[in-house]
Parts: sequence; C-alpha cells; structure tokens
Amino acid sequence: MAEPPAQDLLLAAAFVSDAQYNRNIPFKTSPEAVRLYYLYNHWMMRTATYFFIFLNLSLAMFEEPAVYPLPFLVTSVLEVLCLLVFLGRLAHFATVTLHSVFWKDTKNICIMVAILLSLTDLAIYGVLRVYGVRSIRWSRIVRPIFLINFAESRQIRRAFRSIRNTLPEITYVFLLFMFSLLMFSLMALKLFGERNLQTAEGLPYFRNYLEIVFDLYVLVTTANSPDVMMPAFDFSSWYALFFIAFVIVNTYIFMSLFLAVVYNNYKKHLKNEIRKLAYMKRRKMIEAFNLLKEEEGEQLVVREARWKQLVKLVAPDISNSHRELLLRISDDEQKGFVDKKSFVQLADLLNIQVVTLKLRSHPLARWVPRLYGSAPSRLLRGLVRHRAFVWTYDAIILINAIFIALDEETPYISYAEWVFLALYVTEILLKVYTYEPRAFFGKTQFWNWFDTLIIFAALTATILNATLKSTTKYNSQQILDIVFILRVLRLIRIVDSIQRFRVIMNTLINIVPTMLTFGGLTLGINANPWMAGPWNCCVLCVCYHWHGAIPREDPVLPRRLQRSARPGVREPGSEGFPVCPGQVLQEQLQRLRLVLHRPHGAHRGQPVARLCQRIRQRDGPACQAVLHCLPHCHGDNHCQHLRVFHLGSFLCGVLPGEERGGNCHRAENPGAGNGSSRG
Repeated sequence: MAEPPAQDLLLAAAFVSDAQYNRNIPFKTSPEAVRLYYLYNHWMMRTATYFFIFLNLSLAMFEEPAVYPLPFLVTSVLEVLCLLVFLGRLAHFATVTLHSVFWKDTKNICIMVAILLSLTDLAIYGVLRVYGVRSIRWSRIVRPIFLINFAESRQIRRAFRSIRNTLPEITYVFLLFMFSLLMFSLMALKLFGERNLQTAEGLPYFRNYLEIVFDLYVLVTTANSPDVMMPAFDFSSWYALFFIAFVIVNTYIFMSLFLAVVYNNYKKHLKNEIRKLAYMKRRKMIEAFNLLKEEEGEQLVVREARWKQLVKLVAPDISNSHRELLLRISDDEQKGFVDKKSFVQLADLLNIQVVTLKLRSHPLARWVPRLYGSAPSRLLRGLVRHRAFVWTYDAIILINAIFIALDEETPYISYAEWVFLALYVTEILLKVYTYEPRAFFGKTQFWNWFDTLIIFAALTATILNATLKSTTKYNSQQILDIVFILRVLRLIRIVDSIQRFRVIMNTLINIVPTMLTFGGLTLGINANPWMAGPWNCCVLCVCYHWHGAIPREDPVLPRRLQRSARPGVREPGSEGFPVCPGQVLQEQLQRLRLVLHRPHGAHRGQPVARLCQRIRQRDGPACQAVLHCLPHCHGDNHCQHLRVFHLGSFLCGVLPGEERGGNCHRAENPGAGNGSSRG
C-alpha cells in the first residue's frame, strides 16, 4: 500500500535538506525514522552537541595539573555528563540509520571506544585517588575523537582527508630534501671538521656529523642565522659561498617546492571532495523529485502547489516574497510546474542568503518634514552624498596621520587633535542626518560601526585624559596608550576609500570561515558547524524600483510597501504602468534591497541569467545600457559583484524617460560597503 502523500512530501523534504547542507547520511525512510531524523538535524540538537564537545575539551584546563584546578568531583561529574550526552546522541543516530550501515561506520565505533576508555580511565583514576595513589588521566588524548567523528563535523573530516591525501605526494619532496641536507652536512664535515674551529662559546665547530645535520636543519628555518656561519666566515670569507649555496637550495628552492606541492595536491583532492558533494547533492535531489513527480504531457514534473509545500517544509522561515522569487527562477515561463532540470537546482537556490532591507524614511522627515525637506536641508544632504565629501575627509585623514607622527608636547599639535576629533564627529552626525539611521547602522554596515566606535572611544579617552591632567597631577600611561592606539586606528578608515584595498579586506574577511575550519583541527573547536562546504560567492544586488500598483504578473515584489503619494507619468505602450519622475525614482529605489549570496556549484549563474533574460524580453536596449555600466570581476575563482539597480523597472516594462537614451543612473546606497558611507 502506498504511503500517504504527506509522508512522501516529508521524505522528499528530508532529501532536499540533506542536499542543501551536504549531508550524506543513509537514514531509514519509514515515517517514524524520518521524524526522528528531522529531530536529529535540528539546530538545537546540533548546538547542544557542540557545546558539550567544547565543554569536554575545556575540562583539560581545569583538571590537575592546572593553574586554576577544580575539585575532582566537579570535573568528573561534568565529564560523565558529556559522555552521557555523546552516548545519547550516538543512540539517536543509530535509530535513524540502517543497522548494517551504523555498525560498519568506523566513526561510530571510534566514538563508542572513546566513551568506554574515558569511563574506564575515570573510574581507575577515582579509585586510585581514594587510596592516595597519584596517577594521570591518559584518556584526555581521546577527547578530540568526539569532535572529529560526530556526523556534524563533516567539514573538519573533509579538511582532514584532504591533508591526509596530500601527505604521500609530500613524502617524495621531503626525502629529496633530506638527501640534500645530508649531502651538505657531509660536505660541511669534510670542509670544517679538520680545521679545529670553535664557536663563540669555545665549543668544537662542525666536528660531529649528527650535530652538523641538526645545525643545518635549523639553518633552513634561519633561526640560527648567521651565528652558525660566523666561525667558518671568520676563518675564511670564501666559506660564505658554501652557506649561500645551502640557503639557496634548501631554504628558497625546497621550501618553495614544498609549498607548491602542498597547494597543488590539496587543491586536487579538494576538487575531488567537491565533485563527490555535487554528485551526492544531485542524487538526493533526484530521489526527492521521484517522490513528487507527476506526468505533464510527455515529461515528468512537480506541480507548483507541491513545490511550494516542499519549500515551506525545507525552509519554513523564509518569506513569501522569497519563496515566490525562487519559484519564478525555477518556473521562469510560469507554466504552473517545475521540470526535473530546474528542480535539481532547488538545493543551490535555498543556499542563497536573502536579506531584505526595507529602507524607511528618515525620522526627521516624519517629525519635521518642512525643515528636513527645505532647500538648505536638501543642499546639505546633496553635499554629503557627493563624492567630494569623501575626498575631503580622505585628505583630512592623511593630514591627521602627519600630526599623529609629530611631537604631541607642542601645544599646537595638542590643539589640532581636538580639531580632528570635532571634524570626525561632525562627519558622523552629517551622515546620520543624511541617511536613515537604521540603514546607516545596519548589520552589514561594518565600516560605519567601526568609524563610530573608534571616533567616540577616542573622544571619550581624550576628554578623560584632559580632565585628569587638568584637575590633578595624575599621569596614567595606560590611558595615554589607549588614546594613541585609538588615534592610529582612525587611519584604518582610509583603507575602505581605495577600491583595491577594499577588495583585499573583503577577501580576508571571506576566508575567515575556512581558517576557522582548520582551527577546529588544531584547537579542537569547530567554530562554524553550519558551513556545509567551501564556497565561492557570487553576489547579486537587486534594488527593486516600485511605484504605484504592483503588476500581478510579478508577485515576487513585496506587497506591503508604502505607495508614493506622487502620481506617476503614464507612457504610451507601457501597458498602463507609470513611469517615475527622476526625484521619485531616487526615493523609490530605496524601498527594498535584496542581497543574494550565490554559492559556487554546478549551476552557478543560471538564476541570474534567467532574470537577465526576462529583463531583455521587456526592454533590451535599456537593459544593455545599464548592464554595460555594471562593475564586475572576471574569473570563476573570484567573487563577482553584479548590481542591477533598476531591475524592478525592467520587470514592469517601465523606465524613466532619461534612461531611454542609454545613460546609466545608480541609486544612492546609504553607507553600503564603505567607511561611514564611503562609496
């Protein structure tokens, strides 16, 4: 008897969720097992597991011998609690997987053995402690096994496998390096061993072969350079040629060769891991498709209603507009169903992070609309948005750097610091006045937060230091050090004003998750358990322009936006959709911003291409005019930034009149991606 449709939908959602997060767990497909599998993968369960893993690893800092030891009863109770949690987690995993698979998995066997060894060692240590016999906790070395072997730590295991697979290729280079080191050591013994040379401490110089090997090995790291060379150099300067040849061959050539071999082989094995993940993801999606497929003519498809139910089960927290956007990408021709090719892409589409920012009007525009909308106010806001405003403060930062390097004891230099602080505070106040405060201090506006905290911290420290100096004879070097450090940190603001520097900084920020993954291997802490795999991100910034009624044919646009009170200008041939005047356009472009992080995958770029295809069908010439002005970077291995500022207008078939001539107008973006709204 066939399962009810709801069970098929629940099972298909489990397959899609596994594909989305790159899980490869062969779970049972019975209804009870599927529900337990959902519970096993719940974020609270995973968070609790990582908490107890961290707690178990942290016990080593409080067990004897330790700087701050805790009583044995406390540490033993905490350890038993952690082991019980691990055992319960393992038992939960056993109930959702096939028994034949569970007992063949070496990870599960390692966890059970580690639990048994830890309990045995704890019991033996406790008994010996009762009888006053000192012993050590030898089971501490097995605690990292819990971090590596639980199913949630697949990212660490992949990195570990890539390193392990790289080692055989490194072995040949290492053997050749050791052969070179032994040959140079033998030459050094023959050159210097019979000359009775001595070191600066009066010890024999290069007379024992094994000591020569060790000294030259240390020289490869340059840790004993040039001390190890000086006795031979003092005897004859020509012997410097021997050490120059040694350093060139072993330090520069072999160390560079090591790096090249490690990088090349690690990249090769990492590609194999990604290829396996892509194959596993496609297989899971095909299994989900087979559960929901229906016949539509000569092809098998998933109906729109079933597709929406599936997405709601897999990602219940996403908004309706986000779900409609995914549907329009999967069903671009709006046929009412999703074919197999588009359905397989769903896992990649769900990995796109969509952040909806509803940019509200400025509070002053609501409280004092006449003053905020006056001509002087508009002029002031226009000056703050102008590029010259950024250039001016860049010049001020450079001048400030010169004053920081000068002697502060000079009164004029001390007074200039107050001038610079006043200028920086004025800059922040002007930008908060110009841009909506909640947008200016949004979650993604790192540089705005950085500028504000540094400026006001420096202002507070400077005022405190000046007050203490004027009222007492107090002279705290700590406060002065803080003031000096904050002054230097202000100069970092110049970094975001230069595009190349900004790209480098963003690159460093983007590689942090990968570095934390390898930190989990060395420190025993997986800082990012939610990272499903290494990603190259392609960012699509979509700024929707909305004016008047939202067309029914594009329901991806939110329906709660405040309508403009100004009437639009109708244009013949635009199917009755209004064309925005220039001023209204600038206001309405702020209504919504979607930032989509597109993960690297087999189908990367297809949703973007489909959106652009829709745009071209509506207004090809204007689309090409705007796309021609878009910044982007080339290469599959780079993060690509694509900004389509008038996408909503294209989708509606509506464009402002001035853009028909091919000019490229970009919307103002308050503070996005720059220091204090630097563009």
